[in-house]
Amino acid sequence: MVSVADHYVKHLGPIYTWMVGDIDAALARSAAELDALPLPSRAGASAVDLGAGFGLHSLPLARRGFAVTAIDSYQPLLDQLAARKPAAAARSAA
Repeated sequence: MVSVADHYVKHLGPIYTWMVGDIDAALARSAAELDALPLPSRAGASAVDLGAGFGLHSLPLARRGFAVTAIDSYQPLLDQLAARKPAAAARSAA
């Protein structure tokens, strides 16, 4: 039996960004989802994105002024996030 972690590393992780399709459209949808939430409006608020992947929610949160810590177990997706937002605090977690 394949573990969830193995499935993510060997199958889902490598194709996750491709599955989303147009990255800019996906980020716009995520931003709209966040707009519908009663998030704090003060600059510098903190957010933790568990299972952050390539930053589908981390990036829109950072654009709103949040200090985002992005956590994911698949480093290549965090590397994609860092390429889009170099200042993002991203770390891999097993």
